[in-house]
Amino acid sequence: MHNEGIPYGEALKEAQEKGFAESDPTLDVDGWDAKYKLCIITGHAYGLFLDPEEVFITASVAISRFDIQYAKRRDSRSSCVPYVGKTNESTITSFVLPRFISSDKYLYNVDNE
Repeated sequence: MHNEGIPYGEALKEAQEKGFAESDPTLDVDGWDAKYKLCIITGHAYGLFLDPEEVFITASVAISRFDIQYAKRRDSRSSCVPYVGKTNESTITSFVLPRFISSDKYLYNVDNE
C-alpha cells in the first residue's frame, strides 16, 4: 500500500474495500501472495516447481517508519517484491523481500493492484 499520509491500517482497509488486498490481509502484508505468485512464475519460466515453504521471505511488515521516510526523500516507494533468477547454469535463487523502488521503475506506479 502506497497511500502516503494515510495510516497503515486505514490504507489496508481501503485496499480491501476496493478489492486490491486479500480478505485475509496477512496474505498481502506478510508477502504470502507474492510468494505463491513467485512459485507459479518459476514453474513457467524455469520448469521448476518450488515448495512455497522453502522460499525465503521477509515481509513488508519489516519496513519501519524510518524506511518509509527514507524512501520518500529518495523519490522511492517500498513494496514486497518477489525475485527469481539464475545464479549459474544449473541453479536459480528466489525470494520475497521488501525493496525500495525508484520512480523511474515500472513497479513504482503499481499503487493498489
